[in-house]
Amino acid sequence: MGSQDRGLTLIEVIVTLALLGTALGAIAGMVQATFRSMLLTERTLEVQQNVRVAVDRMVEELRWGEAVLADPRCGGLCPERISVRVAPHNPRRPGEAYTVTFQRDRVQRELERRIGLAVNNLAGSIESLSFRYFDSAGAPATRPQDVVRVEVTVVASETSPQPTSRTLVTDVFLRNRPAASPPP
Repeated sequence: MGSQDRGLTLIEVIVTLALLGTALGAIAGMVQATFRSMLLTERTLEVQQNVRVAVDRMVEELRWGEAVLADPRCGGLCPERISVRVAPHNPRRPGEAYTVTFQRDRVQRELERRIGLAVNNLAGSIESLSFRYFDSAGAPATRPQDVVRVEVTVVASETSPQPTSRTLVTDVFLRNRPAASPPP
């Protein structure tokens, strides 16, 4: 036998397998990190989309409001819930005026829409829901009859697979209330 027919030694095979194992381990780690990142991004987008849809539905209905109603639990305007009288010329219930309340269910972590005894869940994973009320001059309103604009803040979060939080802030002008006039 000549020197050209010689095979690999045991040490060469072990070194080759070690290098191959290291390369495959690095590739597997990168693939695992990519999948983890994709899962986190997907969950973040899901939370964000869930909040956006719920807030859009809430804002759409609040815009048809004629008046923000005093809440007896808060002695006036509540920072964590809102009740609005909706005009009869609304698209949801044409010809029918009604009162709708939006609040957060602390136990279920849901954004709720209430009309009478009926409760609809608009979104889950809600950490907080808050309202700020403003008058026609843009100053904080202290009485329900002065409210023309409401600032809504919703914080949604998810803890699995990693903590993810999204905050959405939007303004709502009541349709049947005068808005602040622009400065001259």
